Amino acid sequence: DRLVAMGLGATGIAADVVERQADSHVVLDGTTVSADGSVTITSTSRVAANPTATAKPQEKTQGVVNKLGGTQVAVAVGVAESDVSAQLKGATKIDAKGDVTVLANGEATIKGAAKADATSTTTGTGENATSNNDARALAAIVGVLDLAVSATTEVGTSVVSRAGSVNIQSKGKTEFAQKAEVGTEGDVNKVLSASVAIDTATITTNVQGTVLAAPTGGDTG
Repeated sequence: DRLVAMGLGATGIAADVVERQADSHVVLDGTTVSADGSVTITSTSRVAANPTATAKPQEKTQGVVNKLGGTQVAVAVGVAESDVSAQLKGATKIDAKGDVTVLANGEATIKGAAKADATSTTTGTGENATSNNDARALAAIVGVLDLAVSATTEVGTSVVSRAGSVNIQSKGKTEFAQKAEVGTEGDVNKVLSASVAIDTATITTNVQGTVLAAPTGGDTG
C-alpha cells in the first residue's frame, strides 16, 4: 500500500499517484471438514485507488494582485492490484449434508479525477495590457488495473454434499471511472483532456479430484 502525492502549483503542475495492492489467499491442505449443515470457504479482496489532481493559476501580490497563468498540467495516476485465491489441496476432504461452496471473489477499482484551469498571462497594465495567448491546459488520467482470481481443487481432494449442491467458483470485477476537465480564461492556445486505462483480469476455476453432489430430490447416501 503506497501513496505518493506531489503538488507543484507554482510551476503549473499538479500530480497525484496512488498505488493500492490487496491480496487474499485461503488454502486448505490435508484438511478434513465434516458438517451436518452447509460449508462455505471464501476468499475475498476489494481494492480501490482514487487519485485526484488539480492545477490552477496561483495568485501573488506585487503592488497589485496578479495571476500566474500560462500552462497548467494536472495528472492523476492510479494503480490497483489484487491476487485472490481459494485452494483445496493435498488430501483435503469436505463432507457435508448441506451445500458446499468454494468461492474466490476479487474487485479492483480506480476512480480518477484531474482538472487543469489556465489563464493567459498579459503584458502591460490597464488599457495597454495585451494577452500573450499562452493559456494551455492539460488534464490526464492513467489507470492500471491488475486482477487475478482463482478457485482450485487439486487431484486427491474430495468434496461431497450428501443432500445439497457443490459450487466451486471464481468471480472478478474491474472498474475504471474518470473525470478529466480543462478550463481556460483569456486567449486560448491549447487545451487537452485524456484518459488511458490498462486493464488485465485473469479469472480461473480449476476443478480436479472428487466432487459429489446429491441428485435433485435425492441423497448421495
